Amino acid sequence: MKALIISNYFPPSEIGGAEISAFYSAQGLATHGVRFHVLMTNARAPADESCEYWYQDILVSRRCYRYLGRNAWRELFDQRVYRSTLAVLRRFRPDIVHAHNITGASLAPLLACWRVGVSVVQTLHDLWALCPNNMMYRRDRSRCTIAPGQCRNCSACARHLEWWADLPARRVVFRLLLLRLVRVFIAPSHCYRDLHIQAGYPAARVMALPYGLPLDPPAPLSEPAAIRALHSDTHAFTLLMAGSFMEHKGADSVLAALRWLTREDAQADQRLRAWRWIIAGYIAPEYRQALAEFPNVIPLPWVPFNQMRTLFAYADIVVQPSIWQENQPLSILESFMAGTPVIGAQAGGIPELIQDGQTGFLFRAGDGEHLAEKIRAAMSLPGDRFRAMRRACRAHAERNWSLETHAQRLYEVYQQACSR
Repeated sequence: MKALIISNYFPPSEIGGAEISAFYSAQGLATHGVRFHVLMTNARAPADESCEYWYQDILVSRRCYRYLGRNAWRELFDQRVYRSTLAVLRRFRPDIVHAHNITGASLAPLLACWRVGVSVVQTLHDLWALCPNNMMYRRDRSRCTIAPGQCRNCSACARHLEWWADLPARRVVFRLLLLRLVRVFIAPSHCYRDLHIQAGYPAARVMALPYGLPLDPPAPLSEPAAIRALHSDTHAFTLLMAGSFMEHKGADSVLAALRWLTREDAQADQRLRAWRWIIAGYIAPEYRQALAEFPNVIPLPWVPFNQMRTLFAYADIVVQPSIWQENQPLSILESFMAGTPVIGAQAGGIPELIQDGQTGFLFRAGDGEHLAEKIRAAMSLPGDRFRAMRRACRAHAERNWSLETHAQRLYEVYQQACSR
């Protein structure tokens, strides 16, 4: 079987959870004899670019186009992306297309697949089909809900983040088009499956299929700053937040927790356990000065994704504080694979992953004081209890998110989609 992956990005450049999961899926399906080609395409690049490269035995065709400015109809359908997708489809002739994040490419890749008659499977990594900012996230930092029969766009949407294809009755337009263009929708979390069903997608067309991760040991760290950080104070309790430090990712909750922990340390009659907080990923400019006030916060530059599990393994606790409705954060799965507990916000699909008190702790999303309380609870665990929690994390990950199980189920989806 030949399969084409279509995605805005793909390793090794500009990667997030969606792109990493797409790569892992291709790795797993290779054992089933599936040959992959990747079309990495978007229309929001600083300049036109067309090239090809190999990444771990996968040929990647990069077709990026200069951003032409905000235009809702072009963001729905970009002719440049449509033409290049047709060319790749006619050259590679796949049996199945697996679309991942294509917000920056418009719906043009899906229309090209429909034109040549190839079946499409779409993974719902975010809420792009339901909301123009992909997150159902409001200006006041609250989360949107889907009202029965709702078809008008929400005027309270947070437009200072991602924002695209703001069409009249967008949610209805997208549902009608996507149900025509896509055979099977894959939702990594039950939360996302439920949200799409509430929005009118037939339950039979939306299947829950969690991500899969390899069980291989992680690659050793090569980033000098990360190596120095991990060895600077090996006795301190190490917290880690991996990913973007931004508003919707829970940055304000983290700052509130940092202030609470620092104030508690200063007021204590005797020295509490030393701690440090490593932040690995992009830090939004508006938060850099605030973080600089805390001497035990260590910002790290970009770390290659195949080395992140080593970073997770070094940490005592990983914090996932998002306030928007996250799907199935890979940082949690990678942490569990490394045997590291997670303190996660009660938002989106995060509570589906964490067994409260067994593989980590849950806190009220947006509540920095509650987050700090959970951190103190983790720091206070006896050594044998904490080691048991680490073992439970690894066992939980192996049972639920092995790449072998994921690939087997995804291969069955491919076969079903091709036979229809």
